Amino acid sequence: MFGSLFSKKDGEPKPRHPGLPSPLQLRIGAAVRLDSILSKVLGDGRYVLELPESGKFLTVESQGEVDLGEGVKLHRFYLDDDWWLQVKASGAVLTDSDAGIDEIHLFGFGDVLTPSSQAQFEEMASLIGRPSYTYADKSYDRLWGSGPGLATTADFQERVYPAAEASYGVRHQDMLHSRAISGSERPEFLLVSVETDDKGEVSVVHSVGIALNAADIEIT
Repeated sequence: MFGSLFSKKDGEPKPRHPGLPSPLQLRIGAAVRLDSILSKVLGDGRYVLELPESGKFLTVESQGEVDLGEGVKLHRFYLDDDWWLQVKASGAVLTDSDAGIDEIHLFGFGDVLTPSSQAQFEEMASLIGRPSYTYADKSYDRLWGSGPGLATTADFQERVYPAAEASYGVRHQDMLHSRAISGSERPEFLLVSVETDDKGEVSVVHSVGIALNAADIEIT
């Protein structure tokens, strides 16, 4: 499925990469705060995900773009404290509206594993794509692919634009999972991503997240 991957607020910051889309006014240098109700509803220990401190603003430090084809794009906004927002949109997005936005997810980075050899990588990769995946002692069901066997990961390229550095590319081979949370309408998601950077360096990244509504976040 994978093959061989080894061969690796003091003033508002001014974006080095003008012209990037700004769905919901998300952009490099923007400040993001979650609705305080989320912390009360989700912060009782049922979730592996531990939300940012209630009322705390997080800054968008870099922005990523993924073209999935047929007018569908992923806009990723990487925040400080190891958080990131993903906005999936169909067609053009408007700065001051949620028109064209299909999904919003908040993820927190978890374990980042760097295999030291092809053999170790293949051992890690053999777990990705199975019907279930265990992380933090919780079992998550695979969302992509059907049947009892190994499912193919989603393979795409992301271009990441840091605030004050040159952009760089990342190849992703992703699998999304979820688990139901008792007493909550919001499942918890687990995204497992095999990431290969421009230098050919490989890592296996685990991110835990939840779905959001536009009303759940304040952006300034």
